[in-house]
Amino acid sequence: MSRASEKLKTAESFAGKVDGPLWRHPTDRRIVLPYRFAAAVALMQSGMEDFSVIAAAVGLKVVQVRQIDTAQTPAVRLLALKGIPAGQFFRLQTHVRCPSCRSLIFTAPCVACSSAQAEALLEQNAAD
Repeated sequence: MSRASEKLKTAESFAGKVDGPLWRHPTDRRIVLPYRFAAAVALMQSGMEDFSVIAAAVGLKVVQVRQIDTAQTPAVRLLALKGIPAGQFFRLQTHVRCPSCRSLIFTAPCVACSSAQAEALLEQNAAD
């Protein structure tokens, strides 16, 4: 099976028609899913719970966001377990409020919160 048909088969396994590029996890190459799905997972992992806001931000339907939340596909399930890697950011279609710092963000996860978490981790490691 060619690489192009493998990607197409992966994209077709998601609910409904999903246009747009695919995203591959940088450390686990088995995780390949539509970019919008990964962006939705990033928003969910940052604490956002309103499916309609997530759907508008990433350009999906609320039904699709609900399916992502329940991790019905293997790739989404793997991504939910592994998590969005540090330093990976996804451009959003609309600005939303970060659930942690309340800043208006256009990337997921929030750059300010990610930077603060990285700084805290560095300080903790330096203290050890």
